[in-house]
Amino acid sequence: MPKKTMGAKKIAFAFNSYGLGHATRTLPLVQAAIERGYAVYIIAYGRSLAFLRRELGNTVAKYFELRDYSFNRVFRKKGFSSRRFLLNSPLFVKEVLDEHRAFLELHAKYKFDLVFSDSRMGIYLPNRPSYFLSNQLKQSTARATWLGEIFTENYMRRVKKHFTKFIVPDTERNSISGLLTHNFWFLKKKDVEYIGILSMLKKRRTKKKLDYFISISGPEPQRTVFEEKVLAELDALQGQQTVVTLGAPEKAGYHKKIGTVEIFGLLNRRRQEEMMNAAELIVTRSGYSTVMDLAELEKKALFIPTDGQPEQEYLARYHKALGNNHVVRLKKLDLRRDLAL
Repeated sequence: MPKKTMGAKKIAFAFNSYGLGHATRTLPLVQAAIERGYAVYIIAYGRSLAFLRRELGNTVAKYFELRDYSFNRVFRKKGFSSRRFLLNSPLFVKEVLDEHRAFLELHAKYKFDLVFSDSRMGIYLPNRPSYFLSNQLKQSTARATWLGEIFTENYMRRVKKHFTKFIVPDTERNSISGLLTHNFWFLKKKDVEYIGILSMLKKRRTKKKLDYFISISGPEPQRTVFEEKVLAELDALQGQQTVVTLGAPEKAGYHKKIGTVEIFGLLNRRRQEEMMNAAELIVTRSGYSTVMDLAELEKKALFIPTDGQPEQEYLARYHKALGNNHVVRLKKLDLRRDLAL
């Protein structure tokens, strides 16, 4: 954690609920704060909150359920809708303002010493150290790359005015996030601190051997579309030792075996670590938290980026160019063919 956090007694950790990745990647920082004796307060929503409760239990001073952003409005089963995003932009701005007012009310009661916000723009304090963790300080798209970079980085420069510093879970050199957190147009070196890869997983030897580990994740309804696609192709996996996790906290107790394929509703950190270490190949989304896990475990993957999500599309292209992974669109996924590549 940044050196400036060492004097804090009460730390408010806030998590974006857009997928589980924000919760999984920041979990090591939360655990480190608890181990050092800080009083930790968790602000999250939905599946992210359920995951954090499951992992942290009563080691946290208090949990707060605070809704963040309605990005599900811009996703449909076919993917991202630019038109819906533009139409809903005023709502998203209002949601940021509303969460900031709600957080100020919490602060008035609990008097936080420090704020650590994982991609929640309204969770900050004007008179306390407030850090914003992000792996995309600008956006790079397949088309009009430099225009997208300038526009999005300029927006993040405005966000930076509310925060002490941007915290980036990557290294300054040999980056795994590429242009998303490097080669800035506007941001200064003092604005950004690179803290290295954050992963709740560790590389370990395991007696268990798997051919494939398939991790289903992402925001709804795209997570369900991914799940339906994989489950419809289970025949292609027969004869191969395979574990599928559905990434759904509400299905945490679900377990089913179909031939050589085991399906789990959700895996805790220990079991996720075991399965990923055991697998020869991992089939997964190309979210940044997953990219960090793969780098930590030194694993290859078949990436299936969420349609219309520029970060995942860029990371999939970037790591394919580095020779780390294969990439396929969900609508073109054919497990029998793609796993043979």
